[in-house]
Amino acid sequence: MLHILLLIPSLLNHATSSEVAPSVAVPLLADTSTLEYVHTIWRHGDRTPAEFLEPDDLKKWKEGIGELTEEGAAQQYRLGQWLRKRYGAWLDEKFNRNTIYIRSSDYNRTLMSAQANMAGLFPPIAEGLMWQPIPVHTRPKPMDKELYEEVKCPTAEAEMNAQWKSKKADAIRQKFANELKFFSEKFSLPNMELKATWRIFDNFFCEKQHNISWPVWMNSSIFERVDQLYNEVSQLEFHTETLRRLRGGTLLEEIFHRFSDKANGSLGNEAKFYAYSAHDSTIAALLATLGIFYDIYPKYATCLLIEMHKLQNQTRVIRVLHKNETDIDRLIEYSIPGCHAPCTLEGLGNDLSRYFPDDWELECGLRWNMDFAYFVISSSLLIITICSCTMLLLEKYKKKHILKFTGLGDDTVPMLAIDESD
Repeated sequence: MLHILLLIPSLLNHATSSEVAPSVAVPLLADTSTLEYVHTIWRHGDRTPAEFLEPDDLKKWKEGIGELTEEGAAQQYRLGQWLRKRYGAWLDEKFNRNTIYIRSSDYNRTLMSAQANMAGLFPPIAEGLMWQPIPVHTRPKPMDKELYEEVKCPTAEAEMNAQWKSKKADAIRQKFANELKFFSEKFSLPNMELKATWRIFDNFFCEKQHNISWPVWMNSSIFERVDQLYNEVSQLEFHTETLRRLRGGTLLEEIFHRFSDKANGSLGNEAKFYAYSAHDSTIAALLATLGIFYDIYPKYATCLLIEMHKLQNQTRVIRVLHKNETDIDRLIEYSIPGCHAPCTLEGLGNDLSRYFPDDWELECGLRWNMDFAYFVISSSLLIITICSCTMLLLEKYKKKHILKFTGLGDDTVPMLAIDESD
């Protein structure tokens, strides 16, 4: 009976039509006549499961846990070739450190993806060394609030915990109750939580991509429902004002300020291209902060392009484009909610600067407000001083009364007897 229920197709979409951002297909070749600067954010290529379901799963993956596969490297190489097709001669054939900067999150799979991508974007141009070495920069995970979505932020973590208890989450639990019960029994998880469902999808998806046999109780129809469950659960992430500000706002702010620096000349004439090698969650958080919603979570070796064009009247126009199909040329352009087309750099800042944290560490609860801290410290010192003075006065008062009680405090009693007859 349970298997029959699992075969029932979903009657609800992943998101309502009002949530999905308007988009239109655009040509592969960029309009380089007005193009001034590009930010691209790509997801790493095909990888092994990020977390295993069973201890024996390690035997299935020679690369280890959460590592880029050979196919993943090849996907990124082809994405680099696709970027070369789009931007062509606008990017020189030879790498120029003043023109291009590559930053990666601190994971093997994203660092390797960046190198493979650059090999595709900048093929060898001379005999001898058969590749162009290109630097890829990174930051330690605890410091990377732009690309590492799990960086410690108590406020964001509390907000996400509230999302797991929301009405929307309850609706997903009700809709996929049969699936949750099914996998709870299969994996001996008495309390199957929504946030654990990505592990199920991730493992079976990776096995499907590599033609690894599933258990006898798993089939394509059940996986289709797991895929739907995964995409709906993903819609819970980054979709509150707090999560946009603390998880996606930091990267959007960095991109906006770099565009501004290019526009005012601070970056110089050569700077053109800044790439982030990151994760599906990085792209999802950035899109959510822009107010752009989508049907399908970002796939392997796909990328988001945010371009700044300089018009003849010096106005800077921002375009958001998405290639969300692995190894497929199709490119779409999103409308940016709240920023009327053509969306100018100034308009983007006016509309979305509310998501730029004034003090990210403070808002995350990682550091006290200095004014409040000064008040607390000053008050504490004052209380300690008052208590210390009070204790000293009490001690002095107590000592005085002890001396009076014993008579030792009477100065009229001679220390030595004197015989006045002498």
